[in-house]
Amino acid sequence: VDRRPCFLQLYARRSADIVHPNPWGHQLLGGLAARYVANSLLTAAEDTSRREPAQFVDPDGLSANATTKVERCYQSASSLPLAKNESHKGWRLVDEGAAKGVPKMGLLSTRLHDTLSLDITTDMPDHIRFNCGLLSVKVNYLLSTTIPTQGAILFSCRGCSCAQPATPFA
Repeated sequence: VDRRPCFLQLYARRSADIVHPNPWGHQLLGGLAARYVANSLLTAAEDTSRREPAQFVDPDGLSANATTKVERCYQSASSLPLAKNESHKGWRLVDEGAAKGVPKMGLLSTRLHDTLSLDITTDMPDHIRFNCGLLSVKVNYLLSTTIPTQGAILFSCRGCSCAQPATPFA
């Protein structure tokens, strides 16, 4: 029975080389490094909403939109930035909370394959609208399996790459 600590089994040459990891040691170190990087990126992304807006400088050295906050929050469907030049046929603004006396505005479609297009960059500063970068979007929506008339929802992006944050090590 090997009485050495179990972490020694992660070293090369059957633990004789206590400097270099074996394949399992490499896998463990890689996983830990990936987890650290993923957590750091998530923390940095979350912290941006708590900090003062960044000062962006144009090529002439002048501050561009320095007082404009980058975060946008739409509390009601009535204020969503619907994309211009897009057909929103089939969608209508409804108050789902009228019976309770609490305004709960939402957009409702009752037909299959209706598309609702938002232009979330409409009121963003030019340095965000026209440059490559990372734009994080959070969407809250109601989709109930207990209401038989509600169907599925599909999100897609145009003009960029849409990706759900992949955090297998977070």
